[in-house]
Amino acid sequence: MLTKLFWMNPKQLEAWYLYGDVILNDNTSKTNCYDMSLSLFAAIDNNMKLQIVAQALMDQEIKDTYSWILQCTLDATGPMPKVFVTDVNPGMDAAI
Repeated sequence: MLTKLFWMNPKQLEAWYLYGDVILNDNTSKTNCYDMSLSLFAAIDNNMKLQIVAQALMDQEIKDTYSWILQCTLDATGPMPKVFVTDVNPGMDAAI
C-alpha cells in the first residue's frame, strides 16, 4: 500500500537551484481518486511565473509525513530556501 511518495524531475531540480530562495508550499485535500493529499512546492522564476519544483503524495497530513517530505526535499536539493511560505497546517507547522 502506498502511503507517501516524493518526486522531482531534473528540470524541477534545476529550477529549485535557480529560483529556490523563496519556496511556496500548499496541499490539496484528498481530491484525487486515490484519496491522497498532493503537496506542491513552487518557486517564482525570473519571468514572474510559478514553477512547480517538487511534489509529494501522502495519505495523512501529520507531522511525521511532513517531516519525511521536508527531509526528502533537503536530501534532493541540499540548500534550504531563505523563505518558506505555507498555509496554516498543524502537521507542517510541527514538522518545521
